[in-house]
Amino acid sequence: MSLSCDVVMDLVALYQDGLASPNTQKEVAAHLCQCKKCKAQYRQYRKEYQAISKKNRIWLQPDMEQNFYQLAKKMRYRRMFIFAGASVSMVISWGLCIWLLYRKRRI
Repeated sequence: MSLSCDVVMDLVALYQDGLASPNTQKEVAAHLCQCKKCKAQYRQYRKEYQAISKKNRIWLQPDMEQNFYQLAKKMRYRRMFIFAGASVSMVISWGLCIWLLYRKRRI
């Protein structure tokens, strides 16, 4: 299967990011080896891509996603305990009010 230059230029972004299928990667690589025009355009694309990615890069630690999930879990537990504490204190205060009103009526 021989790819045209237009198709290769459409696939360059997928090829660069490693998202193309293995067969497509082989075909694009073979075309880039043979076609000097596409190879020059690919090099220009790669240069611009690297410049943009360096400018907009977010430095992530490998375990950052795991840390995020652990933090989210802690926050869920904290909200649950706050809600439970508020509920218990509300029930106790209502119970105390009812008990005081009942005691006042008996006196």
